[in-house]
Amino acid sequence: MVVTWRGRAHVRECLDALAAQDRVAKMLVVDNASDDGTADLLTGHDVLRLPRNRGYAGALAAALPRVDTEFVAWLNDDAAPVSSWIATLEDALDRHGDAAAVTSSLELPDGSVQSVGVRLTADGHGADTALAGREVFGFCGGAVLMRTAALRSVGGVPAGFFCYYEDTDTSWRLRLRGWRVISVPARVVHRPGRAVDSAPRSSTTGTSATAC
Repeated sequence: MVVTWRGRAHVRECLDALAAQDRVAKMLVVDNASDDGTADLLTGHDVLRLPRNRGYAGALAAALPRVDTEFVAWLNDDAAPVSSWIATLEDALDRHGDAAAVTSSLELPDGSVQSVGVRLTADGHGADTALAGREVFGFCGGAVLMRTAALRSVGGVPAGFFCYYEDTDTSWRLRLRGWRVISVPARVVHRPGRAVDSAPRSSTTGTSATAC
């Protein structure tokens, strides 16, 4: 699922990268009531257009009932995954039956690592970690694949968060049910700040609230 809001300047790069994936996945774009002409770029895509900006979390929550695949991905609209992204994440969940979510390696355009997952701060908040090879507490919501049934079983997406920390909250709820969250080096190039088998097994929803 990709959420977009006023994403005209960058959403096409994201959607092109998804169309070039090595493994087929359904793509659902959630348009958060964009008023900048973004809708003109989404012709030919499966689009859920919301009547108002519900934020990243609210848009994901609105789209979740339309997901009918085993896995569901969240991807920021200002992020472009490498062609093996979906396949790498799916294969990781297949190997790790106790994991409900697998988070990606978000890299900035200069090649530096922005996030390989979420760690907990001393007061229980989430913060990105860029230290690869370590156990992560949670996933970064900018590029993640989850088991759809597991997500629904813990209450789905916390729509009231609007934007930020919806990933940490969801990770907490998954952990409390006994699930793990894992991190793999599936590369996604993220340009933050530009907006504040034959049957597919994954749904990718394009979303940005602003992009979080």
